[in-house]
Amino acid sequence: MQKNTRFCYNYRHSENFFIQEVIHRSIMQNNIFSTRDTLTFIDTCSLLEVPASELYLKSLKSSGDKVIVIRAVTNELRKKIREHDKDPELSDRAQAVFNLVFDYEAKGLVKIDFDDDRDTRNIADNVFLGIAFRYGLNNNIVIITQDKGLTDALLNARNNGAVNGLSVAVKRLESDGTLTEITAQYAKQDSHMERSKTSMNMNALEIPPSQLVQQFRNNTEASSKVYKNQCLMFSGRVVRTYEDGRDFITELLADDFNGRIICRFTGKPMEADGMERGQSVTVSGLLANVDVDFGEIEMQECSLGSAASASIPLQVTSVADDPVPITQIPEAGCKVKGLDGKEYTLSAIIARGSKSVVYDIEGNPKMAAKIYNPEFCTARRLEKLRLIISMGLQHDGICFPTDVLLNERAQFCGCLMPRAEGGSIEELFCTAPAFAERFKKWTKTDMVMMTKRILEYIKYIHDNGVIIGNVVPENIIYNSTEEIYFIDADSWQYKEFPCPDGDPYSTPPELQGKDFSTFLRTMGNENFGVATLVFRMMMQGYPPYASFERELPEEEIRAGKFPYTVGEFRAIKGYKAPSMEARKIWSHLVRQIKDSFIQAFHENGEHSQEGTRFPVEQWIKDVGYYYSCLPKMIRTDPVSEEVFPKEVRRALDKRQ
Repeated sequence: MQKNTRFCYNYRHSENFFIQEVIHRSIMQNNIFSTRDTLTFIDTCSLLEVPASELYLKSLKSSGDKVIVIRAVTNELRKKIREHDKDPELSDRAQAVFNLVFDYEAKGLVKIDFDDDRDTRNIADNVFLGIAFRYGLNNNIVIITQDKGLTDALLNARNNGAVNGLSVAVKRLESDGTLTEITAQYAKQDSHMERSKTSMNMNALEIPPSQLVQQFRNNTEASSKVYKNQCLMFSGRVVRTYEDGRDFITELLADDFNGRIICRFTGKPMEADGMERGQSVTVSGLLANVDVDFGEIEMQECSLGSAASASIPLQVTSVADDPVPITQIPEAGCKVKGLDGKEYTLSAIIARGSKSVVYDIEGNPKMAAKIYNPEFCTARRLEKLRLIISMGLQHDGICFPTDVLLNERAQFCGCLMPRAEGGSIEELFCTAPAFAERFKKWTKTDMVMMTKRILEYIKYIHDNGVIIGNVVPENIIYNSTEEIYFIDADSWQYKEFPCPDGDPYSTPPELQGKDFSTFLRTMGNENFGVATLVFRMMMQGYPPYASFERELPEEEIRAGKFPYTVGEFRAIKGYKAPSMEARKIWSHLVRQIKDSFIQAFHENGEHSQEGTRFPVEQWIKDVGYYYSCLPKMIRTDPVSEEVFPKEVRRALDKRQ
């Protein structure tokens, strides 16, 4: 996507001061280069032109040339990799390019992290302009970019005569991997387009979303004719932006009148650059189409959730959560019946909890019976079980209820479900000596592989419109790194039936202290619990907000006080990792997953709010990438294979 060409003109307002400062620096640095070198840089947009960028990088071997990839570009690639839910194809392309760049660095054909690019908060365009002025007097600067705005800014700086002898060339990457030098600016054509957009903004008709919804409610067909191709100013949340042929489409969503409306605008609005999914904005443009749904609101339309997630109703079921009459609670040796009349005999107790007892079933080793305590045999639970069974959900390792169980007096008493084998993964979150004693052969590779498998199960659950709600390690059973079971599935959130349970560590800040049985969680709420589970799996049980001698976890979660550091994100003053052991484990994580943790948990993280949290697909991608990096990391530093590393990672790859 090309950046807005207004950048070129904004830059010129501060041009004189900037040039004077750069001239002074250049004079002071004349002794840096004794000969006039050629420094070639490549922008993010050109690297993403696959396979052209791959062909270009391959050509460096025969030509003997080298290309520089600045830190701001690698940061932009990392950001695109993390935005898999927004654009899966672009995310995968960015990942492939990212790996390719570091492979070519190892071959000595690419230099990464140019010394002049110290501030990781810089956007690449600003860094390239600074490089052009700082080194263009003593060297030949070549910048490869597809970006029209950056091209105009660089050519304008070279051609306006403010600095004599500035050697800056801009080249465009062609589809065959060759380079074409750009000598003329795009400004006239693009500035005409910007003036058209500005004119459109001045004449836009402002209409409240509620008014538009009401008019479509009254007469959808007539309203479509009135508003189609009308220039409107509209406020809403961003669903997505994309190119459709020659048109740039912006989709905005507004919720009102217990309905949903999506407006599609043609023409790239001035505000389009940098818009994030779920962000509240006001834009203007030609209205291309309007979709109105007066049924259930698709609550996660603007959250970063699974694409296949079903609608979440607005209200909790009206079925009362009151106990139903029950005069006999079955025990071992008793018979129970399913709704179809099939009999089961309860055998030995498998597990006992605060709400129920789980029994083996005589003659059926693959199934188990969950018998509720009397106070939990409620009308709501019965209706919820009937709904779950009607959904027909089946997946190896996920213990969905398969039948309602009745006692010998035909009273509701429990449910039938697949039997889980093994122990809770919480057992893995023990001390280092206990882990070494109980799990002698386990390595970090095993932990990462198990985490990826757990996430794939969660994706199946989300794809079927189910929200777990209480995402805790106690409810995940393992028999090996590959044999995993999800239990307590009868308590999850299904449509209008909420999950009544919650754990402070996995509860997002917006839900801390609430009664979970009184509302429906959103996918944004759920994504916090998933991120917390991934963190605990990677950090051997340490919760993300546990810090050294600080407040209770609930308070730290509300405040976003994440105590770990990576790149420009520093730990909050006064907040430190809870132990040296935790700092050692953190140091051995691959950089990509640490970046995602920062974005998910830090108070300033881009994905730390309900509407922007990473979906499970992003964590699958991050954990999968970590798994692929582990062999190389272990070769570089064998301690990285240890679940509890004895030392901080000694040789950091730039990708880590």
